[in-house]
Amino acid sequence: MIQWGTAMELNLNSFAAFPFKGALPSGTYLVGGAVRDALLGRPPHDWDLVTANDFQGTARDLARELKAHLVPLGKPGQPLIRLVTADTALDLTPLEGVTLEEDLQRRDFTINAMAWDLSRNRLADPLKGLQDLKAGIVRRVTPRAFPEDPVRMLRAYRLAAQLRFRIESATEGQIRQASYQIQHSAGERQRDELCKLLALPDSHGWVAAMAASGLLFNIFPELEATRHCGQGRYHDLKVWDHTLAAFRHLEQILADLPLLTAGRENPASFLPQQNLAPPLLKLALLLHDMGKPPCRSRDTTGDIHFIGHERQGAGIAAHVCRRLRLSNAQSTGIIHLIQRHLDPLALYQAQRQGTLRPRGITRFFNRNHPWVTELLLHALADQQGKKQAQAAGKSGFNRFVTHLHDLYRTDFLVRSNQQPLLTGRDLRDELGLVPGPVFKHILNRVEEARLSGEIQRRSEALELARTLSAAAAGDRAPQEPTAT
Repeated sequence: MIQWGTAMELNLNSFAAFPFKGALPSGTYLVGGAVRDALLGRPPHDWDLVTANDFQGTARDLARELKAHLVPLGKPGQPLIRLVTADTALDLTPLEGVTLEEDLQRRDFTINAMAWDLSRNRLADPLKGLQDLKAGIVRRVTPRAFPEDPVRMLRAYRLAAQLRFRIESATEGQIRQASYQIQHSAGERQRDELCKLLALPDSHGWVAAMAASGLLFNIFPELEATRHCGQGRYHDLKVWDHTLAAFRHLEQILADLPLLTAGRENPASFLPQQNLAPPLLKLALLLHDMGKPPCRSRDTTGDIHFIGHERQGAGIAAHVCRRLRLSNAQSTGIIHLIQRHLDPLALYQAQRQGTLRPRGITRFFNRNHPWVTELLLHALADQQGKKQAQAAGKSGFNRFVTHLHDLYRTDFLVRSNQQPLLTGRDLRDELGLVPGPVFKHILNRVEEARLSGEIQRRSEALELARTLSAAAAGDRAPQEPTAT
């Protein structure tokens, strides 16, 4: 038997934001996250309704009152209609079960298993969700909740992180026992829940909690081997512990960006590109050292090495991205960051050795555009997650990365938007060259020289092209420049 609470008893005003001001048909209720958020005094983002009445007829009645368009979205056996207005959207489904109480008992967590009768201003709360809401607890509705939908285990962490709640002990215990079941759920659903969690500015503790329960390593089995993989003299931590430390530093770096960019004309320029917004940048960092365990080796002195781990990790990440159904742009960005995550450190080491030249910096920008910003943020966090004794050297690396980013924004991007000094037609008409493979090499090398500031005029570009052409004709094609 459902116990109803009144608006006066709950002292609620948040339901006033509900877009429908008329009388809802009897037997139609607001449910789910909207009820939870309204009770918390948070503006609901999604409006979900269930009806015990004729489903299609209720949808038509609501559409007429709301002046809304009806958009069928349901799957076979799971009918759902979205009512879209100029200002908002509402999702309508029929009750799961014969009664409202049966419907609520089939939901995931008690704080999501409440219904609000907007017509009568009263709350249906058969599972004491309001009590858990006040106590700040995420509790499964029944032990069947996770076997019926394993993604709910991931959602438990996401909800607890968003609301700053704790997961009830029996609920967390079942996650530990059943975490392997997450592998039977759709990758895109895992991706959506994970990205919502990673979008939070302080998700580090919850990522660590998911690792402790085993859930994270069932979402990413490729990370399992990093837990026991020891490292060399540049690290105090095993690979996974280093990854967690770097992840924590990345979140701190993102939080401190206003300080990092203080005094610069456009501080927002240090924010990641849209295709690699913070959740995906964090995901790339979680995955960046997956290639270390299979590449681990020890030399004759006993030092540990991970030669080629960045390329190995990029290949593994490609499989992960496909499994999570990330877009091509998102996958390409994540894979690129993992494959090139050592580049900024290599550049910094070249600077300290006095071998870094403008051409090396330009080549770095060319190779990593348009992900230079993300790569530099990634490198900062990666360095800060290493041995504590290297703290003195980290400040120098921080300054180097900030300077490199300034060059990228104020010099490289400006030059790259300008017209090149030479085209293929110039090589043909001015130098008499026949189109062929050498064209690309010459044009790329001339453009690299322009972007690095080595040449500025067309006459200089033609002279360099003649030199390169002569070298190619004499079978003395210049060697590719080193990273420096």
